[in-house]
Parts: sequence; C-alpha cells; structure tokens
Amino acid sequence: VSDFVNRVFGNNKFNFQSVIQRIVVFTLPGRKNRIAKQIRERRFYELIKDFYESDVVLQMDNYMQHGTTTTLEHCENVAWISYLINEKLRLNADEKSLVEAAMLHDLYLYDWHEADPERKLHGLSHPEVACDNAVKHFGISEKEQEAIRSHMWPLTITKIPKSKEAFIICIADKYCALIEMIRLNKYFGLRH
Repeated sequence: VSDFVNRVFGNNKFNFQSVIQRIVVFTLPGRKNRIAKQIRERRFYELIKDFYESDVVLQMDNYMQHGTTTTLEHCENVAWISYLINEKLRLNADEKSLVEAAMLHDLYLYDWHEADPERKLHGLSHPEVACDNAVKHFGISEKEQEAIRSHMWPLTITKIPKSKEAFIICIADKYCALIEMIRLNKYFGLRH
C-alpha cells in the first residue's frame, strides 16, 4: 500500500508502519493538546452538522453496519478518521469534499445482513448504490462520486482511488471497519 501511495501521490517519506499511531495520537503538551483537540472537533462538527438535518442521512441510523455500530455511526467514524489522516499527515486534501464523501460513502439505505438475492454481492455493489443516492439527494461533485465509488478498493478491483480524498477514505473505511468489528471503538480514536 505504501508503494501505491508513493507512486500516486509522490510522497517519498510516507511510512505506512507508523501511520495509525501518528494519526490518533497528538503529542502537544497538556493544555495546548486540549485546546487543539477542541478546535479540531469544532472544525469537524462544522463540516458534518448539515448531514444531521437530512432525513435521508438519519435513515442510516436504522441499519447495522459492523458489530453494534450503525451505518450512520460508521460513516461518521470514517469521516472523523479521514479528517485526522488528512490533518496529521498534512496531505492537503479538500476537507469539505473529503468529509462529505466519507459521510455519504455507505448511503445505500438497506440492511445488507438480510438474505436478499439482489444484495448477495453487497461488498461489490453498494458503492454504486451509495453514489447514486448521494448524487440524487445531495448533488455531490465528481471528486466525491469517485471517492464513494472507489472506497471498497481493492475488493472492487477496477475502481482504484484516483484522488487523495478517495485514497484517504478507502484507508479510513478499512481501519474503522476492523475496529468496529472487534468492538474497540473508543480505544482506537473512533467517535462511536
């Protein structure tokens, strides 16, 4: 993965081994750390607050995603970790596009755990369904559409992330899914 990032984004100093540690752990001393955290959380809240006024987005809270995490909680977790990755690694991705695509990346609005033959290949098909719903309800940009369509890479082998935003969401989604499945959300920097 680090070779891919180096080739795509030309960052020769990228060290994937320590990424997760560097993302969640901020090492400013005492009071400065609390203030920085409050500012970071306030900026993040400003980016996501409008989604919580949308009935379509709130419907995601009716469906379970991983373990005891709802789809809405998962999307907020992915948005938060994506936001932190971008900030901590100074990737300079477009914050608004990054957080919007992360909040909408699983906007498929059905229970994928139910035995429905049409949803048998959920892992492969839900990015398109989520993207169609995001375009229909929010009129998202091409960059955001590409990020949503490619968030399941490498499972969706032909949908390779082409932007910083898409690659960040792809990595954050895998990280959040793993942590949610083993139910250690609070210990690994997730919000829910």
